[in-house]
Amino acid sequence: MKSFFSDLGFFNYILLVMIVLVCLISVDIVTYTNPTIEEIQEQYIKDLDRAVEAKRIELKRKGLLVYRGDD
Repeated sequence: MKSFFSDLGFFNYILLVMIVLVCLISVDIVTYTNPTIEEIQEQYIKDLDRAVEAKRIELKRKGLLVYRGDD
């Protein structure tokens, strides 16, 4: 009978370790799939810069670009 309880204790220990690992993995997955606000802002700024540059090239090609900044 004592062996049964010691085995059950070991099983509970293993179960506890598995639960903690599952929690850690799920938190890691959530932080990996959900970017932070700073990352979203950085990506938005990069996309906006690319769009502005593409529009500048398009307007320059059409001859409609009036601003002649660093060109």
